[in-house]
Amino acid sequence: MAKWALMGHLERAVMEQLWSASEPQTVRQVYEGLSERHLAYTTIMTVLRRLTTKNLVVQYRDGRAYRYAPAHSREDLVAELMLDALHQTADASEERTAAILHFVELVGADEACALRNALVSVSSDRCITPAGGCRHCTSWTPPASFRPKRRIRPWALMCWPA
Repeated sequence: MAKWALMGHLERAVMEQLWSASEPQTVRQVYEGLSERHLAYTTIMTVLRRLTTKNLVVQYRDGRAYRYAPAHSREDLVAELMLDALHQTADASEERTAAILHFVELVGADEACALRNALVSVSSDRCITPAGGCRHCTSWTPPASFRPKRRIRPWALMCWPA
């Protein structure tokens, strides 16, 4: 999958336009969808060509025109961005764990519920929870460098059973 962390504002606006469309779009359709930005037609054409080069957009031939569609869903690209950010931490698992803990601490209640449900749905493949707790999490303690900005929510340190 393509890296998209360095996507500019205009590229993101074009991607949003493509994601909101129900079918592949021509340059003209994307241009008209972004008309409030007062951009040149050739600018949109260049952005779509660059997004195609980055493997973020797929180009289809339709008669004399080209149609463009997102190569990945918005959710796939957001997940990729989150994984990239996580993998940019040092190789030490303590620092990655601290980064994950900070993330969980900062999300709102709705996101925490969605995260919990996602963990429960995949936990059967990745984590076995015996009576004593999760075998992956029981020995972990926050590193000395971990300083939460606010009180840690109790659910942030929980490991949910399968």
